[in-house]
Amino acid sequence: MATQSNVCNIHLYASPLTHESRILRMTKVAASLKFFDTIQIVGYREQNLPNREIIDQYRTIVRLPSLHRLPKLRGFAVIRYLYWYLWVILSYARKDVRIIHSNGVEDLLPAIVLKLLHPRSKLIYDAHELETERSGWTNLNKRIAAWVESKWINKADVVFVVSGLIGQWYQDHYRLKNVNLVRNIAERTKGQVVATFDIRNRIQAAEGDLVFLYQGAFFEGRGLEALVAAFQDLPQSFHLVLLGYGRLESSLKALAREVSNIHILPPAHPNEILSYTAQADIGLCLIEDTCLSYRYCLPNKLFEYIQAGLPVLVSDLPELSAFVQQNQCGWQVACKSEALKAFVLNLDKGKLAEVKSRIAQVADQNSWSLEKRVVERVYTELNDEYNQ
Repeated sequence: MATQSNVCNIHLYASPLTHESRILRMTKVAASLKFFDTIQIVGYREQNLPNREIIDQYRTIVRLPSLHRLPKLRGFAVIRYLYWYLWVILSYARKDVRIIHSNGVEDLLPAIVLKLLHPRSKLIYDAHELETERSGWTNLNKRIAAWVESKWINKADVVFVVSGLIGQWYQDHYRLKNVNLVRNIAERTKGQVVATFDIRNRIQAAEGDLVFLYQGAFFEGRGLEALVAAFQDLPQSFHLVLLGYGRLESSLKALAREVSNIHILPPAHPNEILSYTAQADIGLCLIEDTCLSYRYCLPNKLFEYIQAGLPVLVSDLPELSAFVQQNQCGWQVACKSEALKAFVLNLDKGKLAEVKSRIAQVADQNSWSLEKRVVERVYTELNDEYNQ
């Protein structure tokens, strides 16, 4: 147990904290080590979300004020962030914070200030993607992010990354030596994944129909436009299920009302996601090559499909293609509607069954129980350094 009362580990993430599966896994590992009296996941408030949520004996979600009612315009975004930064700093300036876990460039600045206020504390910078090369960011956003990272990333005691190529980029770009790979692998469910919601019945899929599942955010760059263009021309025995929410939700729902084999379903809770996933036949991870972060990505949905027992269809990007080829767990394809349509029409069910038979072994070899050892080692080393 912690040797002193109120020993705190904080995980900062500039979001309302609604579907943060990576952070939940990381904090679960930190809690299991019993170094801290409390582990607080700190985000910002949004309407209709509680200010505090108790997860378990150690972990609590804390949503601090954020001026979320301000218009969502660029100038107001700066004000919202600065206001939230101030609340983060004031909330933890006098607490016994031992390890600060920053989950992206947007919360690196308050993490740095807290480290300056707690000189003995340890800082982890957890890059959920290639932070300065995100999709959809303006050149100004990227320049600001690049300045923040270049100025302060070397203050981090440890850097976590989600793919090998992103890790190599950080090592080369900032000359870092403390980069550790922790992929976004879903926790393995013991035994067979049991469905709590019957997707096939909901979409009225007949026996023998094939269900292709995309789960995640409905944003540009995720291959959604190519997918719907392909499936609206395919036979009704091929179903496309889109499980999530986001900017494209309204247009996707409008199309789904017109095309009977395209189905839009709301996102699942992280604790239930695998039970939804397991009901499909193939998982879709069709990231478009629109930015360096996407080119080098290895998304959590890929591992969620694998852990749920699904073969995967991925876009022909370096990390995704390499994973599929090395593990023989699916196929890669150009993220174009015609290429997708051709793949579906030519898919051999015998080959599908053959690939599916290998997925359990791939899941065992790429499990969170193995991946989390890096997190356990890093947290133990940092805790030991603090106590020296």
